[in-house]
Amino acid sequence: MELGTDALRSWTLCLLALIGHFALCIAAMNRLRSFGLRRQWSDVIERGLLAILLGILVLGVLALTAAPESLYDPWATWTAGPIATAYLSICCVYAMTVTWLWTLRKWRGPTRRLLSNDSRTIRVDRVLATSPVGDWRTRAWASLPGNQILQLEVNEKVLRMPQLPASLDAMRIAHLSDLHFTGQLTRDYFDLIVDQTNAMHPDLIAITGDIIDKAECLGWFPDVLGRLTSRLGVYCVLGNHERRLPDKDRIVDAIRSAGMHYLGGRSTTVAFDGQTILLAGNELPWWGPAPDVPLCPTPDASTPALRILLAHTPDRIFWAVRYRFDLMMAGHTHGGQIRFPVIGPVLTQSRYGVRFAGGTYFQAPTMLHVSRGLSGCQPLRILCRPELALLVLRSEASIPGTRPPIVSDVPYQVSSGGGGTGGSRSLGSA
Repeated sequence: MELGTDALRSWTLCLLALIGHFALCIAAMNRLRSFGLRRQWSDVIERGLLAILLGILVLGVLALTAAPESLYDPWATWTAGPIATAYLSICCVYAMTVTWLWTLRKWRGPTRRLLSNDSRTIRVDRVLATSPVGDWRTRAWASLPGNQILQLEVNEKVLRMPQLPASLDAMRIAHLSDLHFTGQLTRDYFDLIVDQTNAMHPDLIAITGDIIDKAECLGWFPDVLGRLTSRLGVYCVLGNHERRLPDKDRIVDAIRSAGMHYLGGRSTTVAFDGQTILLAGNELPWWGPAPDVPLCPTPDASTPALRILLAHTPDRIFWAVRYRFDLMMAGHTHGGQIRFPVIGPVLTQSRYGVRFAGGTYFQAPTMLHVSRGLSGCQPLRILCRPELALLVLRSEASIPGTRPPIVSDVPYQVSSGGGGTGGSRSLGSA
């Protein structure tokens, strides 16, 4: 009985160390892509991390199989030397820390400033005349059971913004991110996204980077994105994938040829319903500089009533907090792209790990919305649909329940319905 208890304790420590080992390697990979390194260097370092991730696991298995009696006390076998003991002890502590933080986030849930999220899903391959896959590889991935790359989720998120003036109540902002024009998904897919965006009648449209990966798709800007319409216009910034193109000026020219406003490293103001709104774009760490905005605005007649930041990565959140932005929109993480039941996202390419993987967050005084993105270079999404979001801003004096609903002018048949807070609908369902 005593031997059985000791063996159970030893195996428990080994399991905890393995969890910590995997968590440490994944944390390193998440942060690797957040520092603006050249793609070639990032790829080399990432392969090294994968080698470490699997190599230590293989060494541990070999150590146990070489001495079958060690199965009664594997922890003693793995901690035969001081370096192994120190590393595995760190792994155990890290595993407990990650588990605690994960439990805390689950317990807290989403920010209370998210009043509601009405959702509908469009089965893109069923509402379009032809499936919008551009090559055999994407077609093969799309056919995998559970792959959601062709299930577009359209969300209307109502956000409580206490500082919002009453005259801006119910302002509607369409948030698009990570379109990844590569040709893997055809123009029909993005035409559908534009139609759905316009049908929501946004007051402003924000695109937060990773718009294009291949120069051959530059012609899509005027033909596709040029059809986007809103009262205040379309504003965008670039992401890390635009660095794959050799000439940034050609991208900016394509943006402007589509009638959009490029905000990278700059700010501007627009007038809306008698109020001034500040719009700024921060593309760090891949493109610089940061926009020149006042650090602490003084509350007078010249102060913008609403300060909005567009960034590609949610890692800019604390910069936004420092400069007291009311709303920040970002993408880059793809929501993790593959989410596990209960656990959620694991890989997010953020220096904060999965903390801002996707959704709405509040870091006083800034509301942050992180889009799961609309596409990607890897055509695989599990429990993480591509997202088109409409953000409806409500002032403190507004009455919940009187918010304007999503109004769709797109002639697609709604085959199943649901309404109210957190409701969902599906277009193109079987």
